[in-house]
Amino acid sequence: MLRQSRKKPAHANEPFPVKSSDIKRGVLLFLFAVCVAAAFWGIAQDTFNSPENVDYQKFYLPVAQNILNGHGISLSGKPADAYTPGFPIVLAMTLLPAKFFAVNMQALLRISMALMYGSGCLLIFLLAKTMWDSNRAMAAAGVWACYPLTLWTIQWPTSELPFMVAFYCALLLILKGWTRREPGKSRASWLFCGGFALGIAMLIRPIAIGTGIVCAVLMLLGKRHSLRTRLLFCLFLVCGNLVAILPWEARLAVQTHRILPLCNGRMSASIVDGLTFAAPNSAEFNSRAWVPADVKSLMIGLTPLSGLDFPEFMRAAAGMAKEQPFAIIKLIGIKAARSWYGTSTGRNEKMLMIIQGFFLMLLLCSFSRIHRKYPEFRYLVFAGAVFFCYFWSMSIIVLPLVRYMVPVLGLMVVYFPAILKEQTKD
Repeated sequence: MLRQSRKKPAHANEPFPVKSSDIKRGVLLFLFAVCVAAAFWGIAQDTFNSPENVDYQKFYLPVAQNILNGHGISLSGKPADAYTPGFPIVLAMTLLPAKFFAVNMQALLRISMALMYGSGCLLIFLLAKTMWDSNRAMAAAGVWACYPLTLWTIQWPTSELPFMVAFYCALLLILKGWTRREPGKSRASWLFCGGFALGIAMLIRPIAIGTGIVCAVLMLLGKRHSLRTRLLFCLFLVCGNLVAILPWEARLAVQTHRILPLCNGRMSASIVDGLTFAAPNSAEFNSRAWVPADVKSLMIGLTPLSGLDFPEFMRAAAGMAKEQPFAIIKLIGIKAARSWYGTSTGRNEKMLMIIQGFFLMLLLCSFSRIHRKYPEFRYLVFAGAVFFCYFWSMSIIVLPLVRYMVPVLGLMVVYFPAILKEQTKD
């Protein structure tokens, strides 16, 4: 029996074919995601003033208010460089109407979050559309909108939500430039804009600091274009990236007289927290996080050293690792596991283990089916796996919390339609 021929992938001729039906689907998905967000707020308790929402209350909101009041990116009269400026700027833009009109601040924030949530759902649909028919792409976007961890990003204002919008938008623009067949300036423009959007994502969450390099390496390894074309693509991507982040980097250099990677010391503090989170006297102590006795002893030993300069702390940590190699190996394994389900308070971790176990099973089944039935998508699976490993590695390096994995876990639902029945008509 002859094997039934399969439709060409969506990007075989035109990378993002837009039909009137797709526009309708996109509008429906946007509205669906907004309704899901509204339903979530209706069920969940008011969490805006939750004690878990420390960064928003003590840094992001005060900095945003200073921006609105004309004091620039500052906190308590000093430059606010502990975190990147992207999220405070997003908050300032959201709260701008409250400066001129009698509008409830929390209502403005919820409207902004709902719009970003709908935008994230729409971007997932467009990304999935590069691989699947419209019905299956809609299914992927629906899963993203209802995934408990993406819903977590709207329980209060978090930097993860605008980061996902910028990150997914960057990937879509890069794919647009990469898959266009006709030569010319248009491909370069798409890649430059993609690099710029990736830079905006970095300014919202510094965990994305290496994503530009990841994209450039993936383009160099791809074989769709000649080596010269791939090198030019990387150049435009990097240029767009630098245009976005260099003004902030220059400001940091002037203020601190040092060259810093996006923010002043927060990344190093997160690395220290990731090595001491189960020690009772540590800054990020989590009483519900179980670790073996030798690992806890190692963490307790490292805690008094956390006040040292970061290079000195790492040298001391390396010395202790040589003395207790098995404890360090266990710690790395624990951090790798907790990156899938860990929370800052230890709450809901058992439930998250179940959800994430089911998610991982679906992801592995999707990857396996794509490898067997859709060889034209194997490189896209490889690219997704590289991004997944990047975010997982970053989460292991710093404090092992699942919130750091949410953007890439959301991206992985793009592959889920592989397990659904193929549509003969779009």
